[in-house]
Amino acid sequence: MRHRVVVHCQTPGNFVGFLTDVVGMTVHTEIDLASELLEQAMGWPPSAGTHLWILGDGRHPSIHVMGIPPSLSGQVPDGLAVLSFTTDDLAKVLSETQPFTASPFSALPSAASGVDAAIGVIEGVTVEFMAPHGRR
Repeated sequence: MRHRVVVHCQTPGNFVGFLTDVVGMTVHTEIDLASELLEQAMGWPPSAGTHLWILGDGRHPSIHVMGIPPSLSGQVPDGLAVLSFTTDDLAKVLSETQPFTASPFSALPSAASGVDAAIGVIEGVTVEFMAPHGRR
């Protein structure tokens, strides 16, 4: 199963600069995220949405850097947002996850994320599982 790490920060350009200039990663994709996705996936209050940079080096799992919308400054601390795993069998993984979590994982809106996904919390860590459309 492939994985990725998502971080959120007040000055994402600075963190992206660190990852490109020091770590040697490359920005592969940049996308804007709607408030709806941030509200459901992150539990954040409504906002204008934010920008996301997807970085990697071509050989290793990616790091996603997400800006904290200015309207949420002081409400959302910098840090690890989500540990995410890609799977070919979302239903199986979610079933296997049940013994490790007190609450079931919640489905994310496919239209907002572009994939079938579910998110939940295990021991205080937000975990997401994603599958290409049609591979539930």
